[in-house]
Amino acid sequence: MPEEKESNANESRRATAALVAVAIAVNMIAHLHRASTAVVTPEIMAEFSFAPAYMALVVSSYFIAATLSQIPSGVAFDRFGLTTTIPVLLVVGALGAMAFAFATTGPTMMVGRVLSGVGCGTMIMASLVVCAQVAPPARFPVYVGFVLAMGQIGNILATTPFAIVSSAIGWRGAFLGLGLATALLAIVYYFAARGIAARPTRDGETLARSLMGAATIVADRRLWPIFAMAFVGYSTIFVIMGLWGGVYLDALGFTLVERGNGLMALAVGFAIGIYVMGRVDRLVGSAKGAAMIGVGSALVCLLVLAALERPGPAAIAILFGLLGTAGGFAGNIITHGRQFYRSHEIGRGVTVMNTLVLAGATVSQLWTGALVGGLFTVFPEDPVPVFRILFVALALWLAAGLAIYRSAAPRPEDGAQ
Repeated sequence: MPEEKESNANESRRATAALVAVAIAVNMIAHLHRASTAVVTPEIMAEFSFAPAYMALVVSSYFIAATLSQIPSGVAFDRFGLTTTIPVLLVVGALGAMAFAFATTGPTMMVGRVLSGVGCGTMIMASLVVCAQVAPPARFPVYVGFVLAMGQIGNILATTPFAIVSSAIGWRGAFLGLGLATALLAIVYYFAARGIAARPTRDGETLARSLMGAATIVADRRLWPIFAMAFVGYSTIFVIMGLWGGVYLDALGFTLVERGNGLMALAVGFAIGIYVMGRVDRLVGSAKGAAMIGVGSALVCLLVLAALERPGPAAIAILFGLLGTAGGFAGNIITHGRQFYRSHEIGRGVTVMNTLVLAGATVSQLWTGALVGGLFTVFPEDPVPVFRILFVALALWLAAGLAIYRSAAPRPEDGAQ
């Protein structure tokens, strides 16, 4: 009957909308956990007398844990369903933020970040798996772009709002509040998503089989240039947004809230950029073409930042905003890779891609930590030149990824360009 078909269609649309809303919520909390240390890094370094390289290790412990958790959590998503696994992981993330809030040593801070990485570092991948399950292939880029763009609200909350809260109750109080908010989301998710969230898709999947499936995707040579860009691309933006941006702005003499404002420009730009670069994809008809436009624009922004001696708040807001917008090419890389996965490989493909993104962020934090630490001994009185050199190094890092990415085939049916 027409009425029954219409009712079923409406119910299906409501269920899809609910799933997308869930994907956005967990994506937001994941980004908030990921970027939460950036704006208060100078305060933490001062309180614990951390060297730059050690602070980079503390921050990167989140990414190390998140990287190692991607495939096991993907197996859990498939075996037990998102309704069960997401609340459990969110609770682990909540405990991590609380442990970080009460930490008194570097190792205990790392424990907190590891728990956050295990619990919340897998949530972005979970949201993309939701998109892959509910979106028709032709609409997948739109769903991914929308969910990733809305998820950037978490990055935005980690800037000025987190700085304001930290100014009022201290950075420890801010992290305690983050833990409580994450635990609340776990409860809300559990009761809201029952009967709606995606069911297990591969009941017999084991860790060994998942690793073999991931290895099959990694062995596809057509994807290697895309993987290289995934490894380098996002990490270039995030190492500023999640680690050194706050320290750089502190060296320029910015207050805590001013640092938050500068990082907010970067986070807002990135959120807008995910959407804008998705539109560029449709305009030029190629995810690869759009990504290359974004990478080229980001390179220009990095070199301008390196050239400026002491930019003020207005210049920082403009340049960080433009850099973030250009960094929206990260969404194009995901879309580009998605074209090469077969229907039964989507979950594994998303997992592999996200693992590479997190691994790249880990590596970039570690090598920039060593670089910044070494340069601090060269410029002990005025650290601003340290960061000008850092921007050049990041431009070279990004350019190396672009040089490899240029050889990628735009589509599976095309030859390498």
